Amino acid sequence: MSAPVTMRLKEFADHLGCAPSYVTKLKQAGRLVLDENGKVKVVESKALIESTRDPAKRVVSDRHAEERGAELTASAEPSQDSKIGSTYQAARAVKEKYLAMAARRDYEISIGKLLDAGEVRAALFLAVTTLRTRLESIPEEIGPPLAAIRDERQAVAMMTEAIERSLSDLAREFSSIGAPRE
Repeated sequence: MSAPVTMRLKEFADHLGCAPSYVTKLKQAGRLVLDENGKVKVVESKALIESTRDPAKRVVSDRHAEERGAELTASAEPSQDSKIGSTYQAARAVKEKYLAMAARRDYEISIGKLLDAGEVRAALFLAVTTLRTRLESIPEEIGPPLAAIRDERQAVAMMTEAIERSLSDLAREFSSIGAPRE
């Protein structure tokens, strides 16, 4: 004798061999397929319940079914069941991966290996602005003394020294990025 096409919630609970409160929870979770009269569509609901089952909890439900002496129902289409299980497991693996990546990010921030992009941009902007200002001031700084020098090597050395001071300032600015603040 086959099961009716639709059942009331209580009848469906009896059919599954579970408490009516469990069927109510399934309904609230959107894991039942109901017709326009609010009756449970048996075949569709069983398929939906099975496809949305948490594989991690299958051991417990199998144990309870065994204790009740109920026969464990196998999926009519094993490839569909394994596909659904792998989809759930894949989603769970993605979630775990992102949680691990967030934990790694937090750790790297705490040890100073990873920096906030906004802070780095601000520090770079400041460093480059400082370099530009220093380079623009070189002609005024060394221009008059440079004009008095007749020796080409001495003039080149003076310009090199001014440029080196500017680059040293830039290097100090860059090394301060991400350094602990006192």
